[in-house]
Amino acid sequence: MRKFGIGLIILSISLAITGFGFDTAFAEEVKIENGRGSSEPGCELTNLCFIPAIATAHVGDKIIFLNGDDAPHTSTSGNPASGPNGIWDSGLQQPGVDFVFIATDPGTFDYFCMVHPWMVGQLEILPQGQSTSETSEEIGSTVDDTVSMIYGDMTPEISEKEPGAVSDVFANIVTNDAQKGSPLTIEVEFLESDGFVINHVNYDIIASQNGKVILADNGAHRHLFKYPVHTTDVLEFDPKTHPVDIDVTFQGIGHFVGSLTEESILGVYGPIGQTSAFQVVPEFGMVVSLVLVVSIVAVIGLSAKTRLVQKF
Repeated sequence: MRKFGIGLIILSISLAITGFGFDTAFAEEVKIENGRGSSEPGCELTNLCFIPAIATAHVGDKIIFLNGDDAPHTSTSGNPASGPNGIWDSGLQQPGVDFVFIATDPGTFDYFCMVHPWMVGQLEILPQGQSTSETSEEIGSTVDDTVSMIYGDMTPEISEKEPGAVSDVFANIVTNDAQKGSPLTIEVEFLESDGFVINHVNYDIIASQNGKVILADNGAHRHLFKYPVHTTDVLEFDPKTHPVDIDVTFQGIGHFVGSLTEESILGVYGPIGQTSAFQVVPEFGMVVSLVLVVSIVAVIGLSAKTRLVQKF
């Protein structure tokens, strides 16, 4: 088993707003899940009553409300003060039951749970084809590979902890030795505090150089023998003078309710919505950095023997 030491830790926390969508020809599924434990007050303080608390979709997209909690909930358009406005209402969703509808009208819609009124969220529905932001569209490319840049021919040791028992999450980034005129290849792995690899991790990744986004992948999912390898657009500048900034947003361990039937991995756990920021300066071949995920800025201009740690 590989062990990693903790190097640079600079703490800051940021929340993620997840964007989805396109037009009806490329309709997306926008998933919003009830946070576990949201039937008790407190989730409103961390924006984890509905996950994500603010979601973006397009007309024609399929909106899926997932009840990943162990209590019944509703998703009802309107707000606790004024009550339902009649645009949509899931009715009472039992645990594990999904509510699905197709977005038909653009606008910004507040919604809440009628059973637990502290649970509020917002859904922005954009006209078909309208971009949410420069990072909402897929930029660069991602290929799910069966062979990892990190492990090679080896099989990593997977954590045996239940997803809900993992308290600390570490992110490890590996890149190729990219130069001006070539793309940067990135792989991210996630480990728990004992050094074992975490299986079934959801995350978003954005990379930019000199202020321009060169990679945006929202909704990556990593598990054993399915290793997302991300490739940026071609670097326009020498990364030694213009480092590549990489933001990895942790979106939970496990699967959204409704995606699988195995009860042991239903729902998502961990520091959802928190981001770790890296700055990569490839200099000596493959770059490796280990980051403890609670959002940090780590400058990486190191050999493959060097590791930095950040925590979500």
